[in-house]
Amino acid sequence: MSSAASASVSNPSVFSVDEQALAQKYLNFVNKSPSQFHAVAATAEELLSAGYVQVSEKQANWGIKAGGKYFYTRNQSSITAFAVGQKWVPGNGFTITAAHTDSPVLKLKPVTKVQRHGYLQVGVEPYGGGLWHTWSVHEQLARRHGLACNDIASAAAALSLRLLIVVAHFLSPPSGSIAICPLLAA
Repeated sequence: MSSAASASVSNPSVFSVDEQALAQKYLNFVNKSPSQFHAVAATAEELLSAGYVQVSEKQANWGIKAGGKYFYTRNQSSITAFAVGQKWVPGNGFTITAAHTDSPVLKLKPVTKVQRHGYLQVGVEPYGGGLWHTWSVHEQLARRHGLACNDIASAAAALSLRLLIVVAHFLSPPSGSIAICPLLAA
C-alpha cells in the first residue's frame, strides 16, 4: 500500500463519540481554570446552565424547596453546590460530596519585582505538593507561561473583582533549582 493510501485510512478510536465529547468538555474546563478563582467561576457557569440557583451566605433564608438545586461561593475561591431530593422535608438528613479547587502552583511573592543583570525577575514560592522534579527545563522553556489571578480594583467608591489571565511568552524559569528539581543535580 502506498504511503498516500495508508494515510487516508483512519485509525478507529478506542473511545466512543460520547466519551470523546466528555473528555473535550473537561479539557475546555481545565483550560478555562488556570487558578482556583477561574475554576470557581467556570463551575458556577456550568451550574447556572444546569438550572442551579445561586444563593448567598449573607441571606438568612435561602427558600430551599424539595427538588431545588442551589450553590454559593465564598471569596470566589470555593464553591458549594447541592441538590435537594423531591421527598425532602425540613429536618431530614442530607449527604455532601466535596472537592477542592486549589492545586500545586507557583505563586508570586508579595514583594516580587527584582531587576538584575538586565532582566526583570519575579519571585515565586511553591504552593501545594507539586511534583516539581517532573519539570523539564527544556519543556518549560518551550511552553507558554502566564499569570492567572483575581484583581481587585477601586472605581467610583466601589470595589470590583476581575479575573485575569495574562499569557506571557516572556516568562520562563531560568533553570530548575536543585531544591525543586533534584534530578538536575545527577
